[in-house]
Amino acid sequence: MKNKKSAVPPRRTRALAGAAVLAFAVLSSRMSEKAFAETASPASQQAARSDAQAELRDRMVPEQVEKIQRENLESTALYWSWRIHIEKDVTYEELHDYSNDWIMRLKTRDALFAAIKKLIDSGKTRTLTPAELAREDAVTNQIRKALGRGPLGSRN
Repeated sequence: MKNKKSAVPPRRTRALAGAAVLAFAVLSSRMSEKAFAETASPASQQAARSDAQAELRDRMVPEQVEKIQRENLESTALYWSWRIHIEKDVTYEELHDYSNDWIMRLKTRDALFAAIKKLIDSGKTRTLTPAELAREDAVTNQIRKALGRGPLGSRN
């Protein structure tokens, strides 16, 4: 008895099976999203989207950059509290809006803004010394170098 040839070659069968599994996964996730959309409030839907965006953003920040930012959190908070409270060239709200474009993990950003607020509320904001300003520039240049960019003032 001869073996009947399958109408679809074996390699193609595996590819079709893989495509079917993928299609099922996509369909299932869409159904889950639809069920979530039908049962969840708009606020919880927005929160879920925001959480997903924050998680993606956090994964994009290199560990070396995160380490530099965490190590210099207090001096950076002092710098920004000085800019907000003494120089008055930026407001707290403007800075918070600007921070959406920073390459910084959300947890670190929240800690930075808590430290800035604490300094301003406690009245411990002061003018930075030339050495402190130079240190803040050095930190910024370290981060730029870690990201493959040139120092401040360069065209990169």
